[in-house]
Amino acid sequence: MRAVSDEDQIAKANEDINRAALARSVLDNPLVKEYFISAKGALFERLSKSKLKDVQDREQIYLELQQLQRFESNFEKAIANGKLAESWLEKLKRKVRINGN
Repeated sequence: MRAVSDEDQIAKANEDINRAALARSVLDNPLVKEYFISAKGALFERLSKSKLKDVQDREQIYLELQQLQRFESNFEKAIANGKLAESWLEKLKRKVRINGN
């Protein structure tokens, strides 16, 4: 017995593909790209101007850089999941064609 039906798996794969398209459109958006460049630049500038003894400020900058990386990473994961879903659906289509003919 399957825990998840074929229809649910197909629906989930299509959802992953749609999410990937949305994620790709965000990461490819020139305004988003510009924001990441300027935000990272501003953080590195703050870091370069901070003093070694400014531990809390440096920690805050580090956490902000990590947050930017998590944002990008989550969108990249959605894109990767969409690619996997597309591949899975293609394999399923080939399997149905082979078994259906």
